[in-house]
Amino acid sequence: MEDPRIIKCLMAKRESKAVEFKEQFLPSDPHQSLEILKDIVAIANSGGGTLAVGINNAGEASGSDVQTVLDYDHAKYCDLIRKYTLQNFCDFEIIEAEKNGQAVAIFLINPPDYPLVFEKPGTYAVENNRQQTVFSQGTIYFRHGAKTESGTTEDLRKFMLLRIREMQNQLVKGLRKVSESPRGSQLQVTPLVLVEQSQASVVPFRMTTNPNAQGVIAVDRHRICPYRQKEVLQKLKERLPDGPSLNGRDIQAINKVYGISSKEEFAWEPEFSSRQYSQAFIDWIVEMIQNDVEFLPDTRRRYYEITHPDALPFD
Repeated sequence: MEDPRIIKCLMAKRESKAVEFKEQFLPSDPHQSLEILKDIVAIANSGGGTLAVGINNAGEASGSDVQTVLDYDHAKYCDLIRKYTLQNFCDFEIIEAEKNGQAVAIFLINPPDYPLVFEKPGTYAVENNRQQTVFSQGTIYFRHGAKTESGTTEDLRKFMLLRIREMQNQLVKGLRKVSESPRGSQLQVTPLVLVEQSQASVVPFRMTTNPNAQGVIAVDRHRICPYRQKEVLQKLKERLPDGPSLNGRDIQAINKVYGISSKEEFAWEPEFSSRQYSQAFIDWIVEMIQNDVEFLPDTRRRYYEITHPDALPFD
């Protein structure tokens, strides 16, 4: 919720280049899925932004049920993009938020490394065995104001300029790290494939999770924190069959109240996907709930006070 793009989306009264509203969305509906896909791709190509489900064109909460959107597997959204663009783009996440007291689902979309082009036509069946087309093969979409439209040469030029600036900034940061290294330091690049194959030519090193340690900092964070939010909720349900029912908002509350994002043993946020959690995080939540019946109610109350600082206290 601290991401300025989410705040901008919730405050917006109308759609824009980086903000798109949908009153409702059923992931099981082929037509709606293709329309959402087109908008996600256009927003990504245009530099990223948000797509909010549960908000109408006037920027007001529509009151539609967004739980199916939140519960839908993130991997299936990625599969849909890969099916029609033939690219593995998963650099977005779905956030649960609140607008005028109503739950909304916000797609937080980051830009891709290269433009996403539809390599397959987006069609769905209608009556009398006819096919309706949402987008054609070989098309590319960008946001022009509040509209998703076919891309132009100028759109592609702006995309490439943005990527060049990002690469230049990364290069400058890398050079700064090298220039600020202690006198006598040596920089060595070891291909990952060589490390995995344990070849004799590889210089041995010791791995540590301590960012202040001398030497190489390298850990397989995917193994330490393999679970996404949905998988965490499923495992908590299995571990606490008779306990309280937790949802995505409870995980957000625990994250915020207890600063989970800063605890390396509990959570990790990959560069191109949503936050992942460890088994230790699940064990900790189970232990806290089993040892303190007020843990979850107290966490919810504290989270509400943090996110609504001007609201009156509630029981």
